[in-house]
Amino acid sequence: MTDQIEPRFAGDHPLERRWARRVFLRTMGMGAMAIGFRMPAEVEAGSAASAMESGAAAHALTGPPVDEVDSYLVIGYDNRVTLMTDKVELGNGPITGLMQILAEELDVSFEKMGEPLLADTSLTPNNGGTYASNCITSVGPLLRQAGASARAALLDLASKRFSVPLDELRVEDGVIHVRSNPSLRVSYGELIAGKQFNLKLTTDVPQKPVSEYRIVGKSIPRFDIPRKVTNNFYFVHDVQLPGMLHARTLRPKGQSLSWSSPGPKGEIGPHSVLEHIDESELAGVRGLVRVVPVAHLGNKPGLGGQFNCVGVICEREEQAVEAARRLRVTWAMPPRMPEDMYAELTRTPARDKVAAKGGDVEAALAGASRVMEAQYRFPYQAHASLGALCAVADVKVDTGGNPTSATVWCALQRTYKYRQNVATALGIPPENVRMIWFEGSGSYGSNNGDPVVIVDAAMMSKAVGRPVRVQWFREDTHGWESYGPIHLFNLKAGISGAGRISAYDFEVFGSGVALASAGAPYTFGRDPADFRMVAHTFTTYLLTAPLRAPLQPATSFATESFLDEIAAALQEDPLQFRLGYLDPSRPADARAVVVLKAAAEKFGWRSRPSPNPENSGDKQGVVRGRGIAYGPRSGSYCATIMEVEVDQSTGFVRPLRAVVGYDVGFQVNPEAIIQQIEGGLLQATGRALLEEIKTDGYRVSTLDWETYPILRFDQVPDVAVALINRPDQPIGGGVGEAPVISPIAAIANAVFDATGVRLRQVPLTAERVLEALKNR
Repeated sequence: MTDQIEPRFAGDHPLERRWARRVFLRTMGMGAMAIGFRMPAEVEAGSAASAMESGAAAHALTGPPVDEVDSYLVIGYDNRVTLMTDKVELGNGPITGLMQILAEELDVSFEKMGEPLLADTSLTPNNGGTYASNCITSVGPLLRQAGASARAALLDLASKRFSVPLDELRVEDGVIHVRSNPSLRVSYGELIAGKQFNLKLTTDVPQKPVSEYRIVGKSIPRFDIPRKVTNNFYFVHDVQLPGMLHARTLRPKGQSLSWSSPGPKGEIGPHSVLEHIDESELAGVRGLVRVVPVAHLGNKPGLGGQFNCVGVICEREEQAVEAARRLRVTWAMPPRMPEDMYAELTRTPARDKVAAKGGDVEAALAGASRVMEAQYRFPYQAHASLGALCAVADVKVDTGGNPTSATVWCALQRTYKYRQNVATALGIPPENVRMIWFEGSGSYGSNNGDPVVIVDAAMMSKAVGRPVRVQWFREDTHGWESYGPIHLFNLKAGISGAGRISAYDFEVFGSGVALASAGAPYTFGRDPADFRMVAHTFTTYLLTAPLRAPLQPATSFATESFLDEIAAALQEDPLQFRLGYLDPSRPADARAVVVLKAAAEKFGWRSRPSPNPENSGDKQGVVRGRGIAYGPRSGSYCATIMEVEVDQSTGFVRPLRAVVGYDVGFQVNPEAIIQQIEGGLLQATGRALLEEIKTDGYRVSTLDWETYPILRFDQVPDVAVALINRPDQPIGGGVGEAPVISPIAAIANAVFDATGVRLRQVPLTAERVLEALKNR
């Protein structure tokens, strides 16, 4: 256990190891570039901690300016380049891509890139945090300009140093050479020599033409993988501080209706009330420091003594675990949840919004030769981080025990945003709170359990006046994270006498996230067709937050399944039917056509209607089917074809292979894109077949890996990717999100193709499949 290791110093402490290069640069006079000031002599000769604290004071409130070159890069005397941003690495590889972009513009090899400095509210610029898979698209242009500006400034310094014109200079891996005299050369590190660039980001400095790229566009391995593989990487769980205590928290066993009661204005209801704490069994626990009730509700702490958790603080980790198991806490019984949450969604007062409309849907439906309609259900699903949530806080208090400042080590995706949570909880200004990011156990969206665990840690540190590390139990992580929201879809389509969709009516009940993604990316879902897309939004029963491409996997499941149903009813091939509702004269539709055809070609698609006629006489054995679905996001275009095997005697669905057609525009790192596609597809496969938050009628009951299973190896398909590069297009966003949108619908369509049975509720568990097969 990590707490059994003695605190380490002299460069071997995890914090000092992380900052070692940064501190070295500062002590050598280089740190001034990054944060806009020169270190005083006493700090330059001091420890890592003192160097960091001096840097923290300079930009405590806003961080380094977002429009200055010095905020994004440091070049050391050894010519190594350090990237700085508040974007973070969540395991999907964007930081490697950002490093490629910066290295490209600076004309240094990727090997010259040092470990990046990420998401420290005192040392890195506020670039908006990490979400929506927008790291490359949002910060990439800033880094291109910062790198180009720095390179131009360095060339100017070399020109003056050697008294030669700029066109006499060339750069090779961060070393500037004089063309006419090869003996004259100087490295970037020697040139900058402790000085600041003092340059604003400006478009006046030209960037490198794409035709000259040598690093961007190549499949460069992620910078962080070697250290992870060799067990030389520090996660937030590994942070250790002198005098640090350990805490575990006790909450009710799973969220209840009282956490987030639905209402027309999204009111937050009262939390479960703490009735009694029984400490009688704690007497034998060694190292017990204190039992601390903590009052907070997400980012609204101190609600009338209705405590959100009770913490037990001990000297060691295993002592905290034992104390938490022994402490007896009684909570008030929460109200009963609706027996059918989906039905309740349609009865809950909501904020109704017509997201899009064209023509006269009612008239078009009335005049249609045939009207088809269906309802689809998509459940609450967990982010399901493999590791438990964790944070470390060090709150400084005055002689009266009042907080004065705090430093929090966390795995948050948006350190600037959520430091306000800590500030509010402690009652101190946000500029007195420093958030330092370390990689955690996975995110997959916005796991708002992280903002809760940082408040847990801060409040407990305040109570004892020492650093406190809080790690949740597995049941806390499953039961008290924020889930992907529940949704109910009602769809109608009018079919003309010619077998075309003449009217399309889309209605969704659920969370108000990502209304813009409602509907379908086809011609019948936009002008000049007769269509309507209505969203009924409200705060749903459990705590929710974005879960990878918010709303779109659910919407895709509904719309792409419904489209498949229509194609089957009309006896048309599912691929050709989709292509018939894309307009190649529109650039987005043209790219959709390409990814659909690319996936079909790689899959070996044969044109025929569904269900598979080869399975028509087989009602007991194992049958195969294929399904297709399409889903774009943020400039990325993705089509998925899944082939599955269904055991009709057990209902077990086994995906056999998946083929993905993918267009992200210009590719920064092709292999990283493929890895993202593979990871997203596998997660979506688990969400399609297994994942669902359940309750016991009062609280969430899926609190471990048995009650909330994720994808097993016997359900992992072979994956092939048809990756389409478009150097003439901008870099698309959502690389980590588009791959999760279409696989769920593709699997549902494949099950239908195999069996002739349509399942309209996720997940497609063996029990649901078997029940549907019995009733066909």
